This record gives sequence, C-alpha cells and structure tokens, in this order.
Amino acid sequence: MPAHLRPEQIRAGLQHCLAKVGPWSGALFRFTTVRYSNRTDLLTGIGSRKHGGRWNPPGLFNCVYGSLDPQTALEESMATFRAYGIPQNQARPRVLVAVNLKLQAVLDLTSTQCMRHLGVGRQELTKLDWQANQDCGEEAVTQTIGRLAWEAELEAILIPSARSEGTNIAVFPGRRRKGSSWKIQGARDLPKEP
Repeated sequence: MPAHLRPEQIRAGLQHCLAKVGPWSGALFRFTTVRYSNRTDLLTGIGSRKHGGRWNPPGLFNCVYGSLDPQTALEESMATFRAYGIPQNQARPRVLVAVNLKLQAVLDLTSTQCMRHLGVGRQELTKLDWQANQDCGEEAVTQTIGRLAWEAELEAILIPSARSEGTNIAVFPGRRRKGSSWKIQGARDLPKEP
C-alpha cells in the first residue's frame, strides 16, 4: 500500500508534536460484540490489524479503539451499523466495557497546535473516508499519522471522534511500556475465552 502523499510533511510535524507527548490516565470505553467481549480478545487489536482502521493501515500493527466516554462509544458503534446499512432496530447485541488505562507516552491529536504542526484540521481527520482510500490501495492521512506514531513507539493517540464531538483513543498494544497498566473493569464478569 503506498504511503500517503504527505508522509514527510506529517513526519516533520510529528517531530514537533513529540515534545508534547506525555503520560495519560483515564478510562477507555468500548462497545464490542458479544463474541469478542471476553478477556482474551477484548484488548488485542487483532481485528484492526487484519482489516485496518481510521488510524492504522491493515497488516502492520494491532490497534485497540475506544472512546473517553460511553456516549461517544455508543455513537461509534452505531455508526458501524449504519455504514453497513443495518437499521438501528436490527443492531446486534453489544457489551459496554470500561478499561482503566495508565500510560506513559500518549500524543494528543485533539490539540489544535499539534494538528497545525501536522498540516491537518479536525474536518480532514474526522470526515476523511479512510475506507475508500484503503479500498483503492492507498494509505489514508489518518493511517499515516497512526503509523508514524506507532513507529515513534508511542503507546496511544488521543483523537477526535468522527461520529460526535467526543474524543477517542487508539492504543497500540505492541507499544505498551513497562510501568503502564490496562485494567478491565469487572473483568471477572467476562468470560476468559470466547
């Protein structure tokens, strides 16, 4: 898959943003299908590695997507049904899971200063049809940013939601640092395996 047309501009901008990388603690909320709402699958990010996502190109690295509040997580989940033409009243059951995160290297892409350095705006990040780019064999600008953040060995990026005014987080399981923690709330209530 060819890299986005502006990777060097984005790489240079990301270097400015790296000075602002720091620790972050908070909750990640996910609405996940019943099939994957188990302790083994919930936080692997294998599905996004296989299929790609707004912030990760397919086949390169695992990425776990979540929202900073349950309402945004619900909006993101329902948007997936709408994208596939599934009426809301036919939505498959989902499980809401909260995960408390304590991370050491997080980039805040909701910062207007960081977006300015990268040469992108909120509209471009949220309205971009990354799936269409990917289907054409191109890396979307958001995927380029996510890939470069992963290459910089960041643990996660805070990102504007494409579905609401809320904030999402993309966490890179393979970049988890010593001293960071992920704790699934009510984990004992979830099956260990599918």
